[in-house]
Amino acid sequence: PMQRWDQIIANPCGDGYAIQRVYEPRDECGNISRDTSIIIQNDNIPPEMMFVDPRLEGVEDGDTILQECELSDDYLTGFDESAVEITDDCTEGTRINFEEIILETGDCSDGGVLARTQLVWTAYDICGNTSQLSVFIDVVDNTLPELPGFEEEVRIRCDQQLPEIVATDNCGEVEIDINEIIEEGDCSGEFDVIRVITATDQCGNVMTGLQTVHV
Repeated sequence: PMQRWDQIIANPCGDGYAIQRVYEPRDECGNISRDTSIIIQNDNIPPEMMFVDPRLEGVEDGDTILQECELSDDYLTGFDESAVEITDDCTEGTRINFEEIILETGDCSDGGVLARTQLVWTAYDICGNTSQLSVFIDVVDNTLPELPGFEEEVRIRCDQQLPEIVATDNCGEVEIDINEIIEEGDCSGEFDVIRVITATDQCGNVMTGLQTVHV
């Protein structure tokens, strides 16, 4: 059997009251579970949102802006749900959904643009009312790759491998090119490996490094 009862509570969405309805089903063995719902009458007002991320200061709904690539969790722009805030009087039970839509991809040759995206934030309240904010972003990549852990001078034994070169980038994969020149040392069995490292990202930004390995 199912039991249910109502309790009058303050309206979480403004003036007046709401109904908190409690459901309590019970099986024939006496096991009980409980759930609740809040019933708000005549709430047809969609939630309101505003941009709170400093990078979106002064930006209006539907604007187009330039943004440096910030690849994170498959997003190119580094934005997420926290870029907006619900400012409606009724925030009880509200939630925000974020979506980054890639409209077009490029090769950085058109004004340095790597991709054109649309960011969409959708707010939902507990009554099913929704509202949206969106921004169009031309994603650019003007940041050089990095060589983390890179050392300009290294000493190794003759039975050791040359140091591994690792490159990272703010916006994707990096192509690494290494040119090596061997210079004989003063003593037998000693030599230096002069390495010129070039790391290039997909927009042609280049980081170079010169490494001397004493063997």
